[in-house]
Amino acid sequence: MIGAMAGRLFPFFFPTINEVVVSYQVKTLAGVLALATAAVQVGSAIWLYVQAARHNRPRWVWSILGLAGGVLGLLLWYLIELIRQVETLNRNERERSADQAFGSDPETPSPPSIPPSHAE
Repeated sequence: MIGAMAGRLFPFFFPTINEVVVSYQVKTLAGVLALATAAVQVGSAIWLYVQAARHNRPRWVWSILGLAGGVLGLLLWYLIELIRQVETLNRNERERSADQAFGSDPETPSPPSIPPSHAE
């Protein structure tokens, strides 16, 4: 009875068991979310480092971006790669149209050359 009255008068000093359990659950959930976020960021950093090495881009810049940004770093990587692929396709299309304008089409194979026959 004295504990219940003290808990009502001074709730900061005497929390109920329900408050303790809820507080522990919130702290545990926050810890799990923090661990999951850290795992995503480290995974993003490693993946971006490997991809940057494959594409001959600055590896450490991309890995730091992945570590700091996590999923946002991945989205930025995909956006930049998409823009570069579109630019490459446009450049190839311009070169193909320029080749067709001059009469040489790289996609059309030239007829095979016939070797001269030997004198009989």
